[in-house]
Amino acid sequence: MVWSRTAGPSREAVLMRSPAVLRNLRTLFTASWHGSAPLSDHRRLSERTRSDVARRILLALSSGRTDEVAARELGMSVRTYRRNVAEITRELGANSRFQAGARAVELGLLSSAALERPARAAG
Repeated sequence: MVWSRTAGPSREAVLMRSPAVLRNLRTLFTASWHGSAPLSDHRRLSERTRSDVARRILLALSSGRTDEVAARELGMSVRTYRRNVAEITRELGANSRFQAGARAVELGLLSSAALERPARAAG
């Protein structure tokens, strides 16, 4: 049985009996479950790393902006920007800026679509 996400006083459900559909749903669920980050990774992230500022820093990192340009766009000093990058990278358990971006997507802090957008011109 699959429940709908409709809002309102009544919910709807679909009862599936087709072995092929059920097998495909199970495969999809299993792949999603095994491909997800462990709950312990999500729990160890601070609210600071989940903040809008951290997300904007991660997007700046993924876009290839220089620290100077990213700091200026975010309205902070380069030193503060670099300190934030180091703290976010450490909290994500990453060894590099690139790995921090990959971990951010894995943990749902950034969408992979956000990383695929073309970078704005730096300057």
